[in-house]
Amino acid sequence: MEQYHETILVVEDDVQIRNFICYALKAEGFRCVTAGNAATAMKQLLAEPVDMMLLDLGLPDMDGGEVLKKVREWSEMPIIIVSARDQDREKAAMLDLGATTFWEDFNLDWIPNAAPIDEPVPAGKKDIHGDFGAYCYPGFRHSLCHGWSSGPTTWLSDHVLGIKIVDVERKQISIEPHLGKLEWAKGTYPTPWGVIEVSHEKKADGKIATKVKLPKGVRQI
Repeated sequence: MEQYHETILVVEDDVQIRNFICYALKAEGFRCVTAGNAATAMKQLLAEPVDMMLLDLGLPDMDGGEVLKKVREWSEMPIIIVSARDQDREKAAMLDLGATTFWEDFNLDWIPNAAPIDEPVPAGKKDIHGDFGAYCYPGFRHSLCHGWSSGPTTWLSDHVLGIKIVDVERKQISIEPHLGKLEWAKGTYPTPWGVIEVSHEKKADGKIATKVKLPKGVRQI
């Protein structure tokens, strides 16, 4: 039996591109589900838990920007825009709507004399984060924290807060926190039915007191 990591929804109307992306994702151990239009994508999101979405903007039944806006009403999952569109204002609008990052927001002209992104920037070298791009934070306009945050965020929700989705409709959850040396932890988890609010506090005897606020229709088992 194949063992997969996270499930990624690929929303792309071009069959060849969609198949290529899924082939690459599966080769890296990801489970891939697909949709060729916006309507199928929305149904897929309600049918089973998805950890990340790759979204094309040029869908046949709805602009990808509208899909992004609708999903952001109830989900904070990482959403990566996969598109050939190259207008700066349009990309900025996607970020304003909640896109996590762009696959195509990178320019090979930035590479000469640039420091590696996983090392401190030495004197005389270019900083990919701070010197290039047109989005994110002043002084760090090309911040890659959007993409990097998706892994830790999922781990914090799953492991530290201990929130596990039990059924495909996301109406049943279990909670098993792992605070380690933390004294407390508090967070939220979005579902199609509303936001789950969870807080944990470690007592003097080492036991953990948990408070959970569930949206209507969701129950803890």
